[in-house]
Amino acid sequence: MKAFITGISSGVGRELTRQLIHAGHEVFGVARRADRLAELQRELGTDRLHTAVCDVANPADIACVHDELKRAGFLPDVVVLNAAIERDDVWPTYRHDITRKTFETNVSGALAWVSCFLDQFLQRGSGQFIAVSSIFAFRPNETSISSAASKAALAVAFRGFQLRYQHAPVRFSVVYFGPIATGINPRFAPEPPRGLRALFIASPRAAARAIVRTMTSRRNRVYFPWFPTALMRFTWWLPDWLFAALTRPFRR
Repeated sequence: MKAFITGISSGVGRELTRQLIHAGHEVFGVARRADRLAELQRELGTDRLHTAVCDVANPADIACVHDELKRAGFLPDVVVLNAAIERDDVWPTYRHDITRKTFETNVSGALAWVSCFLDQFLQRGSGQFIAVSSIFAFRPNETSISSAASKAALAVAFRGFQLRYQHAPVRFSVVYFGPIATGINPRFAPEPPRGLRALFIASPRAAARAIVRTMTSRRNRVYFPWFPTALMRFTWWLPDWLFAALTRPFRR
């Protein structure tokens, strides 16, 4: 299998790359940090891993990587849209420049790859897109207004693709993650969850395994880990302020 993954420099994307390479698959991964890509290349030491520096918020970077893929004849079987940022955009007041950057990365920077590969998938008669979203696509985030809104936008866009292409040979899947122990938010250290927090926070390794399972599943919506995502879905009736107060102690 050939996989294309965005955001492989750290966290879930990096762990997913490891797991796919160790399973014998071929991966083309992109990220902004050249040094982290080089480290991963050295760690895995295989010619089945191809990397390129790319800021998915930059259309010129995406075009360059797409051209490189075409020259190399690399057409993936699955595309994992994992790259995302989360920034505090309400301190000391609302920062629209952060919102704009968040949407450029989390939404436009994901959907651009659908544009790159969709027609080729349809012509070939197979292909899968996996969008990495969040349970905060269903609940507001008081410290990052744009993060929750962008994850909701990406998820709804993929639900639209699911409807539009429900009879086509291309699959669109959404993975709704609960809290994962990564450094996507600079205020939090990617520490392994322990004790009661382990019920609410999953490791990047476990999250990557959930994405791998999604590649072979017919489900177009996946929720992981089970406990916090189930809690989110079973408490729709709670007002936002009460839900935030109840879950705040378990957030990273």
